Amino acid sequence: MKKLFKIFGQKSEVQKSIKNNALENLRKSGKKCLTYIGKFKEKWIYLKNFHTLKMILSLAYQSSVVFPNNKKYECIDLLSSGVENVSLDKYPNLLRIRISKCHKLRTVTLSNMPKLQVVDLLDNKDLQLVTFNNCPSLITVDAGFNLNLTKLRGISNIKYLSIPYSYQILLENLKNVVYLDLTGMTDINYHKIFQNC
Repeated sequence: MKKLFKIFGQKSEVQKSIKNNALENLRKSGKKCLTYIGKFKEKWIYLKNFHTLKMILSLAYQSSVVFPNNKKYECIDLLSSGVENVSLDKYPNLLRIRISKCHKLRTVTLSNMPKLQVVDLLDNKDLQLVTFNNCPSLITVDAGFNLNLTKLRGISNIKYLSIPYSYQILLENLKNVVYLDLTGMTDINYHKIFQNC
């Protein structure tokens, strides 16, 4: 049973019915929801049989990325965008972020995100540094195929880490890890990674 349908490009009856304040009125009414998820292109998601509004920000495939002032998003998608540096602070509801296949991306800093659980950072060829500050709920980081990634900071409490073919990375102590994918990597200091486990 599918719960969501994406409507891209063509005008639908659902899109035609949305006027200036319709989204805000819908949010206040508590009815099943329709959420705008793209800043630069018309993208709508209809959540059928879904009782709570999920705040989703999709900036995927955008050559230029500007983050809105609203920090109430639960999910952010930057897939294949032109972003060069991501520095986000104080997104209290953010659960998941995907910053993958961004070929200009160099650094990522995510700070003060108490609910952040999952971060996807796949295949960013120029990514060098990722830092998590005060992200206590972080469980999973997938940072594979980042050939220039050297540092992944603030991950000592995560449970699932996947970093295949990220050859240059230096890992800190992973005291709570239950799954670790180091496929394709050599010269690994396991003692340092698993000390105090």
